[in-house]
Amino acid sequence: MEANEVVEKILSQAEVEAEKILAEAQGKSSDQERELASELIAYSQQTESLAQAAAADVKMRLLAAARMEIQKQLLTTKAGLLDDVFAQSRLQINSLPDDEYEQLILALMEKAAETGDEEIVVGKN
Repeated sequence: MEANEVVEKILSQAEVEAEKILAEAQGKSSDQERELASELIAYSQQTESLAQAAAADVKMRLLAAARMEIQKQLLTTKAGLLDDVFAQSRLQINSLPDDEYEQLILALMEKAAETGDEEIVVGKN
């Protein structure tokens, strides 16, 4: 065998080995790309799930706050209406003639009496 033949044989073996290494590297690269793609899909699904849960939590909090505000406004309105009713009642009672006022007070006292032996204490006004 001549030196040229030996060199060519070594070069051809090296080329075969290089092609083998290149094919192996490409196969590993493809495997890694598939693995990364599947991990990316899993992370994407997990992120979407977490985002939906967070959005639902925010929505529930906003709804609860809105309900509380509505209840607060309702109670404020009811309190205002009751104040108006009591003020109007007070005006109507105070504007009654003396005999009607006396009959009303007597009727209220009789209705409030439990045993009939109660004592009535009248205030200064």
